[in-house]
Amino acid sequence: MDPEASLLLLVLRQFCESETNKDFASEGLAMVNEDKFIRLCNRHKVLPLIASKFVELELTESKTVREGQNQILINAMANLCNMKENKTIIENLEGNGISYVVLKGSYMTLSAYGNVGYRLSQDTDILIDRTDVEKVTDLIQQLGYLRGRFIREEAKVKMYSRQEEIFYSMNTHQAAPFIKTLNHPLIPYHCVDLNLHLTWGEDTQRGDISIADFIGSRRKVSVQGINYFVLPYEEFFIQICLHHFKDVNSIYLLTKTPSLIVSKYCDIYFFLTKNIGAISLPRLYELMGKFQVEMYVHYMLYYTSLIFPSSLITQMLEVLKPKDTGMLKLMGLSSGEKKEWKVDFFERLFASERMGLIKDYLNEQDLMKINYNKEFL
Repeated sequence: MDPEASLLLLVLRQFCESETNKDFASEGLAMVNEDKFIRLCNRHKVLPLIASKFVELELTESKTVREGQNQILINAMANLCNMKENKTIIENLEGNGISYVVLKGSYMTLSAYGNVGYRLSQDTDILIDRTDVEKVTDLIQQLGYLRGRFIREEAKVKMYSRQEEIFYSMNTHQAAPFIKTLNHPLIPYHCVDLNLHLTWGEDTQRGDISIADFIGSRRKVSVQGINYFVLPYEEFFIQICLHHFKDVNSIYLLTKTPSLIVSKYCDIYFFLTKNIGAISLPRLYELMGKFQVEMYVHYMLYYTSLIFPSSLITQMLEVLKPKDTGMLKLMGLSSGEKKEWKVDFFERLFASERMGLIKDYLNEQDLMKINYNKEFL
């Protein structure tokens, strides 16, 4: 493991410690290339979090802190711009009697990290029942959104073909995204994803989760002066685990984007520990069993515990431990594409070029699926 990756893990584990060790960080920072360390933090989307710990460790003069604090400010302003767009959408949903919840976003950042600038919410995920899709689609399009992808070089939206829209509907958990050009220096466009399932297109091991059932106990929160509905704490935590499980296991995402990144596990650790007073663990376990998602939550908690050695997570892992833990060694979402990793967790987590790491695992069918996704997503 590179010294920069080692330092990153050491700093993150300080969040689990009751006492802060100020010496190790200054000594560790002196032994690494700080520019390389900052690039690593940015790649794993944790620079604001690391900068906050550096301030606590009295490393306020470091470049890491300067750049991290600047990123916090930029993220907060960008998220506020996103929230203003969300306000109009939310008002229209509620005005037309649509049952919805907003997933992740600024609320998760605030409730997990205490500061909306710690994460950049690049799009808005809204969970609705499939029966409301046509009505919500009309509402969003009336607000100036187009179904398509944003072309940065041209600063405009390229409309999806009918074939691409059908591909989204049949092969993913969401409808084809909606994009609105903003011409804002921080946020050139706003993206809205209508989530119709809680799992992914390849999930055939269990029946689909009823959205109406899942959001039945939704609650209203206020973030940056805007009121909207989110999931109850227990369902919210389950949804984070399911979403991140998909991201760190999708063969397509593993080859396309830095989806297997440290911030996924930070989200789980900080949301859980910061909200443990509001989360009912008996209810959480009951819901996991009801929706048959224990294996996915266990998977994410297990790898979160390798970064954050938390006694709370250790206790939860004991409760959730499946009879067969073989899933922990696998990548892939569908049964036909699952493969066993031949390298340990930290080697794949900090791999500089992950396609080179997994290319030997992929067969012709996997490559066809990857190319098909590249064409339509």
